[in-house]
Amino acid sequence: MFFLESIQIKKKILGIEHSDYASSLNNIGLLYFARGNLEKAGEYALEAKAIFKKANGQNDINFLGATINLANVYYIMYNYEKAEFLYLEVIKIFEDRLKNFSHPFYSNCLNNLANLYKDEYKFEKAEKLYLQSAELVINNFGANHEDYAIRLSNMASLYMNLGNYKKAESLYLNSKDIYEAKYGKVHPDYISILHNLAILYKKLANFEKAELLFIESKTLREQALGKEHVDYSSSLNSLANLYMKLGDFEKAEQLYL
Repeated sequence: MFFLESIQIKKKILGIEHSDYASSLNNIGLLYFARGNLEKAGEYALEAKAIFKKANGQNDINFLGATINLANVYYIMYNYEKAEFLYLEVIKIFEDRLKNFSHPFYSNCLNNLANLYKDEYKFEKAEKLYLQSAELVINNFGANHEDYAIRLSNMASLYMNLGNYKKAESLYLNSKDIYEAKYGKVHPDYISILHNLAILYKKLANFEKAELLFIESKTLREQALGKEHVDYSSSLNSLANLYMKLGDFEKAEQLYL
């Protein structure tokens, strides 16, 4: 409501070609993205991107931010070709024009492109970008920063896909410790790490550890998100799958239901 009101005021006073107007468009686009309304998020990001480009040029940091936001929309919508094109556009501007490797947008863009390549099973490309992005975060913010924990978790997922379970476990545990120190245990990102660790231990046939972590993550998701949340449902399903594998069909049935 307030974002929409702000847009109308800026549109009336500043006009539709002003960068402040574009900033409001970009902000409401982020809100729609967080709510899962990808169509509207994409429309606002695309409009903001065009205005920033016309007002300030492609080297403008706001233009780059809007471009990343639009790429993120395409990525979530599985339009990997468009998303990759935009991520690469931003990376090229940072590297060739701005010569700026310390801005968070740059390392975030590397990380997001790595996620895309991981989804496309281009694991070598993904690993290279994850490592580059993680190094930038350490250099700029230190090894206890939330962004570093995100990189560790993403790399752990990559190594789990590659079957390098020992490396994946180490990275997940490191990421878990950072999240716990920063936010405590009742935080969605911390809980996701527990859930992923449980999946890892299940793959390793360490069913006792897997069960404990699935139960803990389920309990924490109930506290943090409530029983109506899709992530809580995912925890129930994962724990049920484990009990199915262990032959405990009664427990599995209750959880599936």
